[in-house]
Amino acid sequence: MMTLCPRSKEFLKKGCTRISFVGVIGYNVSVVGGSTNDTTVSVSLLDRDGNYVIRDVEKYQENLKVPQAKLWWPYLMDPEPAYLYTLEVRTTTSRILQALRCG
Repeated sequence: MMTLCPRSKEFLKKGCTRISFVGVIGYNVSVVGGSTNDTTVSVSLLDRDGNYVIRDVEKYQENLKVPQAKLWWPYLMDPEPAYLYTLEVRTTTSRILQALRCG
């Protein structure tokens, strides 16, 4: 039996251990003013330090599974509060279309 415990200081003092989470980030890229036949897309996910967690997924729509995801926690509820990832979308020309922070 596995028990999930909140990450508050009181629960951690009672001996609860941290549990690894798998996060899921869904995205859908639309091409406006062109065709998906003419444009390729590459999607990557970076951590807060700019390191690639997932790199070069060449799909217009996907659910990215993030192993050992660092969840977003409010201030004082975790040693690393408000942890955000960056979702990076590139076209065939490697120009960044948009980078979105998500957590």
